[in-house]
Amino acid sequence: MSLCISFKIRVMKIVTAICLSVLVSSCRNESKVTIIENFKYTTYWWNLNLNDDSPHIYVHSYIDIDRNGNFLIMKHKYDSSARSNQWVEGKIDDRTRIIIDSILGNKVFKKTYLISPVDNILYCGSTYCFDYKKTNGERNTIKFYPIKSPKEIQTLTSLLDSVITHENKNMIDSFSIREYEKELIRIDGPHIFPKLEKPNVIIRTIND
Repeated sequence: MSLCISFKIRVMKIVTAICLSVLVSSCRNESKVTIIENFKYTTYWWNLNLNDDSPHIYVHSYIDIDRNGNFLIMKHKYDSSARSNQWVEGKIDDRTRIIIDSILGNKVFKKTYLISPVDNILYCGSTYCFDYKKTNGERNTIKFYPIKSPKEIQTLTSLLDSVITHENKNMIDSFSIREYEKELIRIDGPHIFPKLEKPNVIIRTIND
């Protein structure tokens, strides 16, 4: 069983690499004019604040890329003793920029690729979001789960996750994403947890 799973993972990696190569080669002879002016990719989930039963958004990773390819990354580092944030700045390579433009610049995607009750799937992972603006001023957001998304979105997600994971050269002190968290809440829409009721506990003695 483990060999079968390992083989499937290797096949998926090979398919992703082939898709990336095709995308890059198909765009090499095209104009180098940037189509996507600003791009944000975020993974997040919702927690319940037990003090007041209110929902709280938790951003796990975030990358913001401007039209020149400069990026800011916020990610979480896990070690044996604690969890901490890391902030990184840098610049994406031309290959990554071409892939972002080729996937998001010319194709129209739906606003959401999420799980519906008819899918009969229990999903407990993060929510993913692409938030981008084209040079013509058009802004788009895509909220998705990778398992329900088109291959192009899965390919771009894998590429960006690799950038976020492996970019560690230019560490910086910190930057705030609080304002974008507010925007992310607006994009995600109202999020309501079931109200928790205090248990009605009745203590009985042996004589009762």
